[in-house]
Amino acid sequence: GSLSLEDIAISSGLHARTIYVSEEAAASVSNATLTGRSLADEGLSIYNAGTLTLSSSTVMGASHASVNYKGVIYNSGTLNMLDGTTIDSESFVYTGTVFNDGTFNMSGGTFGGTGSNSNRKDYGATVTNNGTFNMSGGLITGSKNSEAVLSKGTFIMNGGSISGNTSTCVSGMTYNSVMSGGGVLVYGGVFEMYDGALISDNTGYMGAGVGVYFTGTVFN
Repeated sequence: GSLSLEDIAISSGLHARTIYVSEEAAASVSNATLTGRSLADEGLSIYNAGTLTLSSSTVMGASHASVNYKGVIYNSGTLNMLDGTTIDSESFVYTGTVFNDGTFNMSGGTFGGTGSNSNRKDYGATVTNNGTFNMSGGLITGSKNSEAVLSKGTFIMNGGSISGNTSTCVSGMTYNSVMSGGGVLVYGGVFEMYDGALISDNTGYMGAGVGVYFTGTVFN
């Protein structure tokens, strides 16, 4: 089935997400504000196993004590992020903003910049990619203590910007990502970057400046 949500605000409690899209289902969300506080292991605000398109909407995740969940949005299907969409996280530990095990297409919108501790994560990148991440537009910024993109899958960047992110070595942290590129960490995956894409003004413990650190395969 399919679902379309427009001009709506949804705030979830600890025992429910704002949106759950099952396999073979499709949903489109526009001009909406979604704030998730779920205690679920995968997806504080949104769980998508089907096809989900976000446009001109704001998706937020509020912090809690769990350390097992995967992202404000967990995606194992197809996630499309269009112009006018903002996805952000407040103070988290062990998590990212989007955790992608499927296909994530970002053609516009912004990560970061709205929360009081926007994208402040101790271990998880803003986008953690184990599947395919296609970035053709938009901006990823404001990540603190971990890189903007941690990719173990395939990351194809032919547009958009990754800038203003910081990955530092924080006392007591041992995970590799916090000591790597402030912009992108390719961890055994494939990274392709083409004209029209920009990675700049990121700071990393390793791979500072442009902020790309890789242990996989990079094409440009």
